[in-house]
Amino acid sequence: MTKLRRTAVGWLLGLGLVRCTALPATEVIVRIAADPELRARGALLHVEVFSQEGDRVLDRQKALAGSEPELARVPVVPRDGDASRYFTVRAELFDAAGASLGVERITSGYREDRLSEVLLVFHADCAAAGDCGEGRRCRSGVCVGDCVDPVEHAERETPSRCVACDRCVANRCEPLEDGTACGCDGDQCVAGSCVVARPVRSVALGLRHTCALTVDGAAYCWGDDDLGQLGLENGGANVPVPTFVLSLPVFWRGLHAESHTTCALGGDEVRRCWGENTSGQFGDGTTGPGSAVPVRIDTPPVRDLSAGGAHFCGLDAAGTLWCWGYDAHGQVGNGVASQAEPTPAKVPLSGPIRFADAGGLHTCAIGQDDSLWCWGYNDSGQIGVGDLTDRTEPVRPGCQSGQEACFHDWQTVSLGSFTTCGIRKGGSLWCWGGNTNAQLGVGTIGTNEPSPLAVDGDATYTTVACGYQHTCAIRDDGTLWCWGNGDSGQLGNGGRERRSVPTEVTPPDAAGRWEEVYTSAGGGAEGGAHTCAIRNDRTLWCWGRNGSGQVGVGRGSDEPVVEPRRVCLPRE
Repeated sequence: MTKLRRTAVGWLLGLGLVRCTALPATEVIVRIAADPELRARGALLHVEVFSQEGDRVLDRQKALAGSEPELARVPVVPRDGDASRYFTVRAELFDAAGASLGVERITSGYREDRLSEVLLVFHADCAAAGDCGEGRRCRSGVCVGDCVDPVEHAERETPSRCVACDRCVANRCEPLEDGTACGCDGDQCVAGSCVVARPVRSVALGLRHTCALTVDGAAYCWGDDDLGQLGLENGGANVPVPTFVLSLPVFWRGLHAESHTTCALGGDEVRRCWGENTSGQFGDGTTGPGSAVPVRIDTPPVRDLSAGGAHFCGLDAAGTLWCWGYDAHGQVGNGVASQAEPTPAKVPLSGPIRFADAGGLHTCAIGQDDSLWCWGYNDSGQIGVGDLTDRTEPVRPGCQSGQEACFHDWQTVSLGSFTTCGIRKGGSLWCWGGNTNAQLGVGTIGTNEPSPLAVDGDATYTTVACGYQHTCAIRDDGTLWCWGNGDSGQLGNGGRERRSVPTEVTPPDAAGRWEEVYTSAGGGAEGGAHTCAIRNDRTLWCWGRNGSGQVGVGRGSDEPVVEPRRVCLPRE
């Protein structure tokens, strides 16, 4: 049966259709949408379509009601059925007062004898970028070249083929001139790449706050500051943008955050902490309300630090592990349980430790012989010993009677609030513990697993991060995958659905790799639900719950950020 196709360009959703006639099925439907914030504010949509020769073939406006799931659909077919041609769409959204809410563009070709789609989305994070200019569009909060490829069905916003230092010319990505501004303030294009002015070394996520450390040793924090966890002397309110905290003349080893406390570890093996200290989280022998400004703690000197729900652990030069803070379930690991352990306690392990991580109420460590040891709260099986009994001293996951997952080749481990995941030599990923929201990634929901289970057996992983009810991991090809609870957009795939198996995070551009990933954990009735990750160019991207401004994109909103957004660190 012959299909009907429009003769040139059509306009759907209430503005009328051009006449239909029998034509080959080469057609692209350009779908135009907006995120919930801009959809509610948008009152008028203006769309223009340009042919390959630059002729305007459509110029229409449409009044909006604010409730449309999609703002418009624009069917486009090539002249004379020539699928080698391309076209450009420019769309601008206005509010009721006539102020622009953003300009978006795409340049696309066709797929011969196929009906294809392109999805263009207005984002509140792009409103500040304004018009990126000819051949450019705003994607994930930054301007990139606007060349896209149509797909059979666009389930999420169509990504650009171009990167931040490209312009789309004749449906090809071409580099911008050296010195052109790109990305965040101070970034510049050099030889087709965006050179980052404030590269990020590491990130720390608390319950509702985030901190980042730059390569040159400056610390920034943002989000919830109700207990001084941002380190700002005159804080107390939510801060939706990165704000400078401090810098040191010594090398920084990293930043670490638990629910409401943040610590910075220097190359001098001295830590500086701020925020809550009610359970002795500072590890200076005191308990109390804490401090809104950094407090120096010299003992014990440690070379690595990890933060749990309300406890910390530090690893010294000899491989001795010390833990302190909240200890109601034995997570400090010294053989007893107490409400607070404000003085660092030595954990009794059989040999030196090379890596440790603290979870919500439990702790794990990897020995220099690659053995894994865990202790603390075990109500969901997160210790991995086949039962649900707490442990106040270290035991080996998978090594109890009747278990078959006793391994001696653990490379890294990550602890969430009720979940534990580890990567073995060769890159296999194993998870165990709480699975109420499918955070184990093994295809099941609601069934806790007290013994280690293999995740996604054919994939090879390099990094894993467990959160409150979601987990993320990076594969050896540089792609990032998340699973578990997605109701706050913390999975970063453009949706808010729960996923029981690894699902790829939407990459911000066609080039580059993910190198590090961080998830928020915490505890209580409302755990953490945001995620941050660092690309190989040391840019920082965050997404998920943003009610306190913890994503760092300049606004706090009950509407979550469902895909990665670039976080810009200001100059001091």
